[in-house]
Amino acid sequence: MTRTLTLLTWLTIAVAAAGCNPNGVPPNNSRNNHTAAQDKFPSFLVGSWSTDTARWIFTFEADGRISKMRHFIGADFDVAEGGLVEPWKNNAEAAYFLGPCNAVYKPESRELTVTIIIEHYTIEFPNGKMEGSFHDHLTGPVSQDGKTWRAIWKNESEVTGSGTSIPPPEKLLFTKIETDPSKVYSD
Repeated sequence: MTRTLTLLTWLTIAVAAAGCNPNGVPPNNSRNNHTAAQDKFPSFLVGSWSTDTARWIFTFEADGRISKMRHFIGADFDVAEGGLVEPWKNNAEAAYFLGPCNAVYKPESRELTVTIIIEHYTIEFPNGKMEGSFHDHLTGPVSQDGKTWRAIWKNESEVTGSGTSIPPPEKLLFTKIETDPSKVYSD
């Protein structure tokens, strides 16, 4: 119970410190940006995209926002909420605080780039805790038929006290899946 209260307190402080506008998104450091030619996000990208292992899932809206996502660590996020507190196995609890989540599409090269920042995470175990951050960059071409996206995933993870880990880039194949996010994510 104490851990839950501590994690909820930290989440409240983080959200309050970020500042809010009426839409619930920080005014000058928006979690959700997109860039496309003439500020139009292509309709063929709208919907949910997943890797074959479902380690990553993104849902893009018509305006280019990333509304929901599954991070490779297994957590499902409603991006506008800015974070997540969830129970873990063996009486552990985790709190994640999102930073910017951006989608950039370049029509001339059909290149889609997604950047996901988890500014801070804390996992409280019965005998200690682990904390750090994730910076994930996925970039690559979308197929001519608009049904697949071949991305190179670069991850920089920091575990407080252990330094930064930069594993080799990984090639991922995303495919467009259900367009109804309620059928894609677990609740």
